[in-house]
Amino acid sequence: MAPNSQQVLWNISFQVLVSIMSAAGASVDQGRLQLRRCIRCLSLHRILALLLVPLSPLSVGFPTTGGFHLQSSPYNSTPGNPLPSLQNSWLYHQSLRYRSASQARRTNHSYKVFYLRYLTDTGVKCNDGTRAGYYLRHSKEPNSRNWMIYLEGGWYCFDEATCLARQLTNQALFSSRTWHMVRYSEFLFHTFLFTLTKNFIVGGMLSWDDRINPNYHLFNIVYVPYCSSDLWTGKKRRTTNGYYFHGSRILTAVINELLVRRDFAEAKKVIFAGSSAGGIGTMMNLDRLARKIRKRSRSRVQVSGIVDSAWFLNYPTYTQPSYLINCTSIYDCSPQEGIHRGIELWQPRIPRRCREAEGKSNFWRCYLGPVLYQHIRTPTFIIQSLFDEAQLQMNRALLLTGGPYTKFAYIQRLGQEVAKSLSVARSVPEMGSVFSNVHILNTTEELYLICNRVLNTL
Repeated sequence: MAPNSQQVLWNISFQVLVSIMSAAGASVDQGRLQLRRCIRCLSLHRILALLLVPLSPLSVGFPTTGGFHLQSSPYNSTPGNPLPSLQNSWLYHQSLRYRSASQARRTNHSYKVFYLRYLTDTGVKCNDGTRAGYYLRHSKEPNSRNWMIYLEGGWYCFDEATCLARQLTNQALFSSRTWHMVRYSEFLFHTFLFTLTKNFIVGGMLSWDDRINPNYHLFNIVYVPYCSSDLWTGKKRRTTNGYYFHGSRILTAVINELLVRRDFAEAKKVIFAGSSAGGIGTMMNLDRLARKIRKRSRSRVQVSGIVDSAWFLNYPTYTQPSYLINCTSIYDCSPQEGIHRGIELWQPRIPRRCREAEGKSNFWRCYLGPVLYQHIRTPTFIIQSLFDEAQLQMNRALLLTGGPYTKFAYIQRLGQEVAKSLSVARSVPEMGSVFSNVHILNTTEELYLICNRVLNTL
């Protein structure tokens, strides 16, 4: 292929992107800008190379004064195979280079990519028995001694029926079979295409871009996928139906593997973070893992936590339908009922201070932020909407379904209770701080830029 083949692919990429973005109402200039970002982040021309090689016996021709034309491939076909051989083509070699993420070599842009690493401890498993693991992205600063360990969120399951439904509807939260070998640390496009690619793209405070993430863009990032369905607390080896609940064991194994690394063992700052179920997991495991890191660290390390959208209350529901007593869905059950059932299944590891304070009959309350926070000794920053979408859903008061004035009045009272409960965190400033807002959100990643100055203190 001619030396200007990458320019050819650039123009093809641009035309494809313009067509897509025009349908979404974006301008040509916006399309050009997004494509330049995409080329920098994801090397789209290489992705197109992967797509073009197996699909067409034609090769891209040279640009002419009238534009581009396609010409027959100059490569010879083999007997019995009508398609020409592409083994000498640039596209073929590019496909060999990039078709397997596990074989991809680290480049100057490797700080933009998370690489999957399965845990060496094969006894630690996802729900379905597949190997658990984590994604690692090194800082673009070679000697960075700062680390962030992010716990993914995504509800939970509490019996065979809810776990089976979870397995069928969202396998990535139940098994490692569908995990991508790489996950990119920035959006592909700020359009509807994000919906198609969200399973392997992460951003926000995990971004390498200092404009998006001014505080943590130089951190080494560990992204731990959620596949245990137990709010990161389980240690049940195997249930009668064949499910494993290893949430807390997965985190222990991740830290054990990281501590073998010299760059982590000599860390200056380690931040545990998580959203929703990942935020609960952060609070439930923070003190335990902080002690382990401090004990085995080769340097004086500062450990702290960031908890996003995981401050749940056991507040009376807006309506009390009869089926709520025998609820069959995690979305219908109150926190008390759902966690009660989950505890029987997960065999969870509960922080000792909270477990002893609440007693055997009430230690389920340790999953509630206002209760657990009082027993955490590691500095923790709380990010919480007063009208969290998951809280509203569990309380049967989602605004999406509309309703009378009494429903809005109930939501207002619930928000006031959340604000009041956050005073627990504000009352001990040396242990952390709070950022709250009045937007109805599931997680508050989009508000990250608002509280950057506060986060910078951690």
